[in-house]
Amino acid sequence: MAEDFKRSIESQGGDFQAYLDASGMTVAQMVEDMKPQAAANVKASLVLDAVAKAEGLAVSDAELDVSLQEMAAVGRVDPKVFESRLRQSGRIEGVKRQLLRGKAADLIVAHAVATKPVEKSVGEPTEVAAPKAPRKKASTKATVAAGEATEDVAAEKPAPKPARAAAKKTTKPETPTGEET
Repeated sequence: MAEDFKRSIESQGGDFQAYLDASGMTVAQMVEDMKPQAAANVKASLVLDAVAKAEGLAVSDAELDVSLQEMAAVGRVDPKVFESRLRQSGRIEGVKRQLLRGKAADLIVAHAVATKPVEKSVGEPTEVAAPKAPRKKASTKATVAAGEATEDVAAEKPAPKPARAAAKKTTKPETPTGEET
């Protein structure tokens, strides 16, 4: 991620070291700050890879060619030269993996079932699947959190109750022995 960020700054005509100096960061600090997001990215990639494998997804040569042509056009490079560079550097497999992960993500989104929050007895929200509409033969199921779904689902979300929020702020946590701290 740090290398990608550096390349991004430099591709826009910036100086990575000048960025670090201006932000008061070191490369080590930047890497440390990126670790949680990097871990999340790895987990997401593993899930998408597993979905692609389980669903038998593949990237055709035609799909790869279209993607390479689009990428070459963005970089204003000849598509054949661009593809040749990717193959020589071994990065063509990374492009294929990203395309495959994109297909897996599209499959998940296409079969997602929105959820909406409901209240537990102690007042903590939890997610419960909304009633499912009949679907055509779908082998992959996924849920989407209400806050990340559509406006329709988000509109169903109950308004927060001020009294409950105030009660949570004034309640002290109990110790394992049940005594207050």
